[in-house]
Amino acid sequence: MRKTIKEIMGDLVEHIQNERPILPTDKDNYYYDRPKWISQHGYFNDTDDMSKKEQGENGYLTCLETLRIMIYQVHFFNHILHTNEDGKDVYNNKLITEKTTEINT
Repeated sequence: MRKTIKEIMGDLVEHIQNERPILPTDKDNYYYDRPKWISQHGYFNDTDDMSKKEQGENGYLTCLETLRIMIYQVHFFNHILHTNEDGKDVYNNKLITEKTTEINT
């Protein structure tokens, strides 16, 4: 069933409130192109072991997490990080060097 914008916003606010408080030292954790990350890594659904309902719930939670990350990026960087084919931020032409030791989901 499709959710209303109000329901999605409520779920997003609840999702953010359930996170630990954001700290200035968290900035580096959000220095990556989230849509590119999703394109490369997907939602990690194990479609053989998950029902369609579980797949939908997992995808929805991943979408809420993506929105949360993008909001935090606006907080830290004043924009959502998007990179071009050279790995440079399209807003300021700075090279985005992503951490590879820990992946946020």
